[in-house]
Amino acid sequence: MAVESMVKKLKRHAAKRANQRLKQPKHSVPHRYPFKYRQTSRGRVPLTDEDALAMIRWRAARRARKTQAEQKV
Repeated sequence: MAVESMVKKLKRHAAKRANQRLKQPKHSVPHRYPFKYRQTSRGRVPLTDEDALAMIRWRAARRARKTQAEQKV
């Protein structure tokens, strides 16, 4: 490869890297609302203790199902 084309290639590569750094990072999708609230037909309402307990139980059950499915595979 000629020196000129090699220099051109390296400059182009450096420019691409610089452009990548300038781009904003992709963020993970945030939760729709914080867990101190729950969504109802009336809209967002403060979370009660019973709701929180139900949510924790549901998450634990989901986690257990997921680990059980992974163990089967």
